[in-house]
Amino acid sequence: MSKIKFEIRHSIRTRLLLAFLAIISGMIAFLLIFNAAFSEMFYESSKRRDMREAYKEISQLMEDYEQEKIDQSKLSDQFDNICLKRSLTAIMIESDWSATYSNVSNYEGIVGRLQQNLISDPEQLDADNVIKLLEKNDSYVLQKYYDIKFGDEVVELYGSLPTGQTILLRVATASIKDTMSVMNMNVLIVGLLMLGISVLFAIFLSSFIAKPIRKLSEVAKRMSVLDFDAKYTEKDTSEIGLLGNSMNELSLELENTIKKLKSANIELQSDIENKQKIQQRQKEFLSDVSHELKTPIALIEGYAEALKDGIASDEETRNEYCDIIIDEAAKMNSMVKQMLTISQIESGRSEIDIERFDIVKMILSVLNSNMIKFRKNGISISFEQKNESVEVFADALKVEQVLTNFITNAVNHCKNEKRITIYLKKHDDLVRIYVENTGDNIPADQIDEIWNKFYKVDKARSREYGGNGIGLSIVKAIMNQHGRECGVDNKQDGVVFWFDLDCNKEV
Repeated sequence: MSKIKFEIRHSIRTRLLLAFLAIISGMIAFLLIFNAAFSEMFYESSKRRDMREAYKEISQLMEDYEQEKIDQSKLSDQFDNICLKRSLTAIMIESDWSATYSNVSNYEGIVGRLQQNLISDPEQLDADNVIKLLEKNDSYVLQKYYDIKFGDEVVELYGSLPTGQTILLRVATASIKDTMSVMNMNVLIVGLLMLGISVLFAIFLSSFIAKPIRKLSEVAKRMSVLDFDAKYTEKDTSEIGLLGNSMNELSLELENTIKKLKSANIELQSDIENKQKIQQRQKEFLSDVSHELKTPIALIEGYAEALKDGIASDEETRNEYCDIIIDEAAKMNSMVKQMLTISQIESGRSEIDIERFDIVKMILSVLNSNMIKFRKNGISISFEQKNESVEVFADALKVEQVLTNFITNAVNHCKNEKRITIYLKKHDDLVRIYVENTGDNIPADQIDEIWNKFYKVDKARSREYGGNGIGLSIVKAIMNQHGRECGVDNKQDGVVFWFDLDCNKEV
């Protein structure tokens, strides 16, 4: 056995460390870029909102003052508070240009600026790129321009108050830039701190993960030299622990398989056993056919002899004997037809004729045909999708036979609540038809056997309703012809049979 050497170039620890470094570095870079690109815009937008709110609060404050709800002292204090909490420079003047309020010592220059604003057309200035007009209405104008005296851009609001005064509110964008600079510095410091913590965490995490993986590697190496005593013994409930348990199971399976392969007679014995099984099935098939035909033939012979010998002395008894003979002959005829049908399908002599039809209409037709049988057995039928239309592509006659066999099977085995439910489910280009009945479950070890010819789960009950165990084998053969699946599942209160058909496309 050739040995392949494998060299670890990038350990898990290195990969985790690099991954954490890349993620944290990317987050820091993203935050810095985001701050540089958008934070100033958001902060400036916030200042504009502050100015609008300050204007509204000052307007209300002046109305309260005019109505003598507050005095001069309270007016001044609240005015200071409005401007201070928003870091605004403000001046309010009367019609004679005297200042009612100002939070700057030298306000003559600001008054001049206000006069200049009042006599200017902001829309024309905006068109000439002297200012940037942000908002204009009947009460105020909100604009942005470069103030040569300040050496910085200024956002200002000026306009008339409801009480007749004129107001000017200003804020320099330098404060905005200073705030952004502080924010960027904080992001960088916090990011570097997180980077350091992530490195330590990555080292710890990689060691924690690498330890069980190294042990798994040791187990795998011992298994590669056919040492199946090697086992993963760590008590780990994660995916690594699951992998370790799987390796233990694999080791056990490999050991058993190798032991089997050491004996050449095992494969030969397996072939012999398979041939014996085939022969046994052939014998069972012939035995089942003989048994199924022997019973009705014996009954027909017995009752015919009784009629011949005159044992049935009255008309009613003779009619009863004749009915039994006719019934047994019909059962035998039905079984022979079913045997011919499945023989034709399995030999390839029966071709399928694909056509498009409405499976819902077919189900309703089959249900209507069996309505007398349902009433006779006290069975309730549920088909909630009876008002829908679902077109499928298949052999209509053979699909009707599948439906009939499933529904007949459901009637024969319906117990307890005596309810049969039929429903459809679409998935991709297929529609699955379900026939569910209440009653006993099929034993788990017999589910795969029920599709075999002449197989009966309950032989006594099959004889009671005339079943011969061929119906489901015909269903299986028809679905194999269509290249589609059929199956059966046990439910809590019964059994559901199903089969698939093509829909939304031609076969």
